[in-house]
Amino acid sequence: MPVEPVTPDDTMGTITWPLKQKAAYWRYSDVQDDQYGRSKYDEAIEIKCRWSDEQEEVILPDGTKYVCKTKLMTDRNLVLRSCVKFIPKNKTLLDIAIPGKTPQELLAAEICAVLVTPNTRASKALREAYV
Repeated sequence: MPVEPVTPDDTMGTITWPLKQKAAYWRYSDVQDDQYGRSKYDEAIEIKCRWSDEQEEVILPDGTKYVCKTKLMTDRNLVLRSCVKFIPKNKTLLDIAIPGKTPQELLAAEICAVLVTPNTRASKALREAYV
């Protein structure tokens, strides 16, 4: 009897034990770019993550290969083209996400690939993003 593949979604639990750090997350807005051609983003929120500076080659949705500089494990599904920035222990979201500034002005990194991997029971998933 064939087994149906599992498609991870937002309702699936998250593997949370490695998530001991924080990052600022600007979700990419699907609405049209502003009048100057800049991408639009939602307000920054703080997310739990595991920030790992390591080079890893990923294949982008268009098939091109890219060597990313950072891998994040997160507590939620992230959106491609969104931006993230690490929050050090002695800082808060308000120190990192300055109102009125774009993520690019704050040197936030753009997410180029997202991967969601379920555990063997398909009850929890590991959510990763590459920048």
